[in-house]
Amino acid sequence: MDSNSRAPRHSLVSGSFQSKQEIAFGAGAYETTLTADNEGQFADLMRRVVESRRPGGNRYDALWRTQPERWLESLIVRDIAAFDSRLDPAFVYSQVPAFAASDRAMIDVLTCTRDGRLVILELKASEDLHLPLQGLDYWARVNWHHQRGEFKKFGYFAGRDLSPEPPLLLLVAPALQVHPATDTLLRFIAPKIDCTLIGVDENWRQGVRVIFRKSKAKAHHGLKE
Repeated sequence: MDSNSRAPRHSLVSGSFQSKQEIAFGAGAYETTLTADNEGQFADLMRRVVESRRPGGNRYDALWRTQPERWLESLIVRDIAAFDSRLDPAFVYSQVPAFAASDRAMIDVLTCTRDGRLVILELKASEDLHLPLQGLDYWARVNWHHQRGEFKKFGYFAGRDLSPEPPLLLLVAPALQVHPATDTLLRFIAPKIDCTLIGVDENWRQGVRVIFRKSKAKAHHGLKE
């Protein structure tokens, strides 16, 4: 349901500046505001989504194929400690807004280690040259907010003492879908950024299983297993 339904959103009441909550469903040009008149249509879509968005679903079904990164994200968030035992399952946030000047971006997953160090997960479900560059952009945004104590200020990580160390960056993609240039790009990332490339099994819909981890050496000697 992650790809075709939405959390409540706000819109203006007709003829005034007051806002109201509403729920929209569907995708793209087919996105529709939920009303009493289309409840049946909404229920039908939810039944189709539940039937399609399962590991054994029809891979030719558009609902099965749509937004694979959000599907992968939901599986990792569901049991993040199984994905990486260092991560604290008590503090896991998906689609976290992060700002740079007037630009707003959404971090796939923000969490922390069990000893309070921030961790950013950037996910790709298919080959994408921009994976390390996008991850680096998000790292910079999160580090900027962290240095100013803004995550605690806005209600994230309540009751958790966060480490002053810079965040860890985890780049995640199916093992056979990692772009060939990724290793080369990672060698140009500053040594102070602790970055790890994680390849998961191609059949991740049936369960996320880590195939390899490549950590960038802080001494800038390239990547090491």
